[in-house]
Amino acid sequence: MEIRSLSAEEMSQARALWEVCFEDHPAFLDWYFRTRFQPQDGLGVFLDGRLLSFLHLSPRKIRLRKRLYPSAYLLALATAPAFRHLGLARALLTYALRHLAANQIFFTFLLPFNIDFYTRLGWGVWADHRLYLLPAAPTVKTDDRCRSPIAPPGAWQFYETNPDHKLLAGIYEQYFATWDGGLVRKDADWTCLLLDHTLDGGKIWLGAPALPAGSVTPSQPVAYALVQPGSPGGGPLLREMAWTDPVVRAAAIVNIKVIHWPSKSAPLALA
Repeated sequence: MEIRSLSAEEMSQARALWEVCFEDHPAFLDWYFRTRFQPQDGLGVFLDGRLLSFLHLSPRKIRLRKRLYPSAYLLALATAPAFRHLGLARALLTYALRHLAANQIFFTFLLPFNIDFYTRLGWGVWADHRLYLLPAAPTVKTDDRCRSPIAPPGAWQFYETNPDHKLLAGIYEQYFATWDGGLVRKDADWTCLLLDHTLDGGKIWLGAPALPAGSVTPSQPVAYALVQPGSPGGGPLLREMAWTDPVVRAAAIVNIKVIHWPSKSAPLALA
């Protein structure tokens, strides 16, 4: 048994194992394996040429203390069902950290399936997943950890659209300019995010100042929200939201809830 980088010829094995372990849309995987996942960024555990477990070390850059550092987004840790519970994932992750460190990459991040599994290996919790229960009435309390001013009624307009990602990127860059831990996104990063989002039935909402009476020129958007439908009977999943004006935040959350679930209380999960 050996752990090493993938070759171009072995990418078909990685694709097949991905499909066994995850439920991503085939169109997304077509694009991902053609454009996003390069063999040199994959590590695998092999036995006699058969891929038993693999991991994608997606190259990214992270902003910390106003400096950019190379990092890796650890994605799609997958192990063939017949070879699970044998320590392959642990061995692969340990190898991955040493492999990255040898290439002067010391920052990694991931979305864990099991927090304890990763904290035992040395990772720490960097962000959490919040769940808000919004009442049927269009009111919302701000979270003490992310307090925003309350916008006057009618001050904002929100609408579903399919904008060029460069519009979203401009809002995102301003939003994360003062945040430690913000990820730099290139065009391919936006394509990956929005393709995955829309194939899962997600929608894109923009928020902008309300138009003055008689005005025909659209206002410049100052916020966006990536909203997924959520589970049947449940509330929407607010996958991502960013803004250049913090006043719009609370109004946008209420708007999403009122439009999708106007007559009952429902949870709004903030990813």
